[in-house]
Amino acid sequence: MLDIKTVKQSFFLKILLLTTFISFIPFLLLGLYSLVQVHNLSEKIIDQQIEKTKTNALSQISLYLEKEAETVNLELVKVENNLKLIQKQAEMIFTKDDYSFSTYSDIKLVKSNQGYLREPEPIIDKYDKANFFVSSQAVNSTSMMADLKKAKELEPLLKQTIRNESILKAAYLFLSESAWLTYPAMNIDYEVATNKLPPDIRLQDYEFYHIADQAHNPDRSVKWTKPFQDISHWNWVIAAAAPVYLPSGELRGVVGVHFPIEYIKMKLNDIKFDEPHAFAFIIDNNGNFIAGQRNKPDDSYENHLIDTALKKKKGISQVSLSQGNIYLLSTPIRNNGWILNFAIPESDIIDPIVKDVKKETSIQIFSFSQHLFLLLVCGTLVLTVFSYRFSKTITNPIKRLTMALKESARGNFGKQIPVTQDDEIGNLTKTFNFMNGTIQQLIDELHDRAHQLEDKVLERTKELEDANNQLVDTYKKLKKSEQLRSELIIQISHDLKTPLTSIKGYHEVLMNYDHLSTEQKNEFMKLILLRLNHMIQLVNDLFDITAMDINEMHFEKEWIPVEFLLEHSLDMVSMNTPEQSIAVQCHFEADLPLLYVDAKKLNRAFVNILENAIKYSKNKEEIKIEIKAYQQNQDVYIEFKDQGIGISEENIKNIFSPFFRDQRAKNENIIGSGLGLTISQKIIHAHQGEIFVESEAGMGTTITIRLPEVDLATEL
Repeated sequence: MLDIKTVKQSFFLKILLLTTFISFIPFLLLGLYSLVQVHNLSEKIIDQQIEKTKTNALSQISLYLEKEAETVNLELVKVENNLKLIQKQAEMIFTKDDYSFSTYSDIKLVKSNQGYLREPEPIIDKYDKANFFVSSQAVNSTSMMADLKKAKELEPLLKQTIRNESILKAAYLFLSESAWLTYPAMNIDYEVATNKLPPDIRLQDYEFYHIADQAHNPDRSVKWTKPFQDISHWNWVIAAAAPVYLPSGELRGVVGVHFPIEYIKMKLNDIKFDEPHAFAFIIDNNGNFIAGQRNKPDDSYENHLIDTALKKKKGISQVSLSQGNIYLLSTPIRNNGWILNFAIPESDIIDPIVKDVKKETSIQIFSFSQHLFLLLVCGTLVLTVFSYRFSKTITNPIKRLTMALKESARGNFGKQIPVTQDDEIGNLTKTFNFMNGTIQQLIDELHDRAHQLEDKVLERTKELEDANNQLVDTYKKLKKSEQLRSELIIQISHDLKTPLTSIKGYHEVLMNYDHLSTEQKNEFMKLILLRLNHMIQLVNDLFDITAMDINEMHFEKEWIPVEFLLEHSLDMVSMNTPEQSIAVQCHFEADLPLLYVDAKKLNRAFVNILENAIKYSKNKEEIKIEIKAYQQNQDVYIEFKDQGIGISEENIKNIFSPFFRDQRAKNENIIGSGLGLTISQKIIHAHQGEIFVESEAGMGTTITIRLPEVDLATEL
């Protein structure tokens, strides 16, 4: 058995007893604290469970609300579709001026003592037919009577609508003169005698008419009124109305149906709630009460619910009232903007939940207490074992630290001691590991820096080589550019010098030789004009080439037939060479697509090619040119074939170079600048096309142009 002296002499026993005591006290206090807080925990569990269950319940009710709203919406959609059919039929009837009224004879109306007009026949069965009414304030005219006769054509459709939709009370056509046709038939005299129908009624004063006029319904759709007590015996209804317009844009009247409030209330009464005090109601988008499982609210309690529903429109709102909190679930009826609402008192949801949750919480608290007691017993045993093992954690790290110091003395700085605890000994171990790691890191960094320096020297050497190569390439390009510039200046100077020299010679002849005849003088003037035109054309060509090279040439594209372009180019060439006999054979494939091109620019390219075919023709007496146009895949191909002097094989690759001319053309004194085909190629390339040349010296030349077909829908 341990005594005090033994404990004082043993460092191991001191640590064992101290760690056991210090560890057990907090553990015991934690258990007591848990028992004290268990009551608070149970309350939180109850609140969380209530909130969770309440959320689930409201979500399920929201789904139910959406389903009921869709059911009501489908009923209203059916009504609107029937009304749109009546509206369309009415506008068709009033559109035809020469409408045939073979079905019905002339209508007969009698005037009552109060001044209104009605049909004279007594009503035996109101569902047998529709009948007319004309207000006493209406202006009786021939056109109105004709329109009433036209309106009679709607009677079968009105009957069919009411019979198909038994929930509807009436279907009707109101004319702007305060006259109407309604089905089922109204007992006009009875309604007037009971003061429900004013004999001088003006329909424009009532919402079921003016809701459909231009001011209230510019899009000419179906509109719904607020609930109202009908002027006849149909009591509380809502009306759906749609305008009837003449082709001139004049509002001729309104077609509509009466939808009973009682039916909507009946549909709402079919909605069943598990909550005893919940109820449903519908309002319109202006806050007007339509119907509900209760009557129209007349106190601040339900008026407050209506205000909240109007602001929220969709979703769940919590309304705080003196009677308690109420959850208001709202969703719009898509077709007409009405809002279906469920009002559910919070107590109806919470009270059953609280009862169930408290019972479940009591069971959980008892189970928690049992587990806590068992945990305290096991914890005491674990702490005793832990304290024993803890004493061993002091001497073992010291031994490992001693061995690591010996390894470092041998130069092995990579040796790391495992850190098994986070205390002073653990910090000492970390410091030792950090020292060894730092020394090893410094050694590694010295090696890395040596390698990096070597890599940077190699990298810099390569960069200098690349820079030198770029300078050499740039120098070569500049040298070539300077050479091309010099060649261009020489070529332009030569092409300008030749005609200027000729002009100077002709001018000196005209100035120095007075004995020249008029014909000779005119001939010299023509030659001077020819040389001047050649110089002007050369300058214009140089300007166009420069504009194309710097992308400043503006293209105005349009859709145009390829045949038209080719024919126009031929006409221009014929006008420029009236003295030449030109035979052109054209072969155009049928149904060629339109080209989306700049007609002027493309015409110039064609003219350049055709003028070359004429200038370089072998037989000047009769020049033959063959032109083909055809489609291949998604491209249009145009071929120009001549019987000229042709181009040698070694010169074909140079013909699109500026100022290039075949030596034979120079020998035969054929006037030209050598820029025509260069300009033609740039124009074709600007249209995303290609130009090809096939030629043989002495056998003629064939130039083929490919132009892509452009999608009309894409360009539009």
